[in-house]
Amino acid sequence: MMEKATGFPYPRSVFAGSNTADGFVSQFDSLLRGCLRVYILKGSPGSGKSTLLRAVAARARAEGEPYTEIICSADTNSLDGVILHGRRTAVIDGTAPHAAEAVYPGARERILNLGDCLDTHALFEKREEIITLVSKKSRRYKNAYALLNAANTLRGAAIANLSDALLAGKLQAFAARFCRRLPKDGAPFELLWPRYARTADGEVELDVFDPVERYSIIDAFGEGFLLTEALTQQARAESVSFVVTPDALNARKIRSLYFPAAGVLVTVGEGEGKRINMKRFIDPEKERETRRLNRLFRKGSRLLLDDAAEAFASARTLHFELEDIYVAAMDFEKAGRLRDALINEIFWRRHNGAHR
Repeated sequence: MMEKATGFPYPRSVFAGSNTADGFVSQFDSLLRGCLRVYILKGSPGSGKSTLLRAVAARARAEGEPYTEIICSADTNSLDGVILHGRRTAVIDGTAPHAAEAVYPGARERILNLGDCLDTHALFEKREEIITLVSKKSRRYKNAYALLNAANTLRGAAIANLSDALLAGKLQAFAARFCRRLPKDGAPFELLWPRYARTADGEVELDVFDPVERYSIIDAFGEGFLLTEALTQQARAESVSFVVTPDALNARKIRSLYFPAAGVLVTVGEGEGKRINMKRFIDPEKERETRRLNRLFRKGSRLLLDDAAEAFASARTLHFELEDIYVAAMDFEKAGRLRDALINEIFWRRHNGAHR
């Protein structure tokens, strides 16, 4: 049996979601499941949402409290949220594409609108430019999502072509042996921590885990997802806790699994640690029948992903142009007062001896 790892720290950072073949997929619901209070920020580009979130994170760091930064997948230098674990509180950017609304207004969620700090008269004078930029940005995103969808279709076709060559019994037996070696939990849990995202810079990975032992699943056409799915099912059967990381292109696929009790990380793709080659679960004679076609699918998928990154880069440039317009119309002194009031409201409980 694998030795039990000590401690299970909160992640340093995660993504709010990812640009996928199905459009943007937000993971806010999973990430905020344990929060009793959620502050939802509204406002335009350039209205200071990320700056406010960084101020919250800085205060938590100064107080020595555990927190997780939620990184923006469109601009990895910006934040989409902060989770304060000890307080079971989160502050998030609730604007598109990860729009969030108050389901239980006042009881759980509270909305803060930084748009109240905008000079709407100045923006009205810029309305034609704003409308044009928003329209162009929307078109770039639609093009990018169409390219991601096509790339995912090709990858899915390659995986389907391998189905006849898969040695399913051998794969399931491996998953069973692997999970039986992991420490069991009396109260097993499943968490989701997004650490991959499709951006203007291609695929970006966050360093979320600090594993004791790493495994890399080496595959040719995406068939490694078949093993992570088998490991997930077997972990549930064995009452083993795990953390799932969805794939950036297709959020229904499992890119990595982390087993915290053992400190074991299993990831699809080249990486550090021990290698699990998917060739061991594939009949080479049957695989040869579709190899040429699958190689064509793989090449096409990679080209489409490169084109999608270019579309995202173009959309990001347009977003920055929008930010410049809105920054010029912002009353940042007023926004600063709102920020200070929010931080005082969140953190006053420490000085009153309670984390309610």
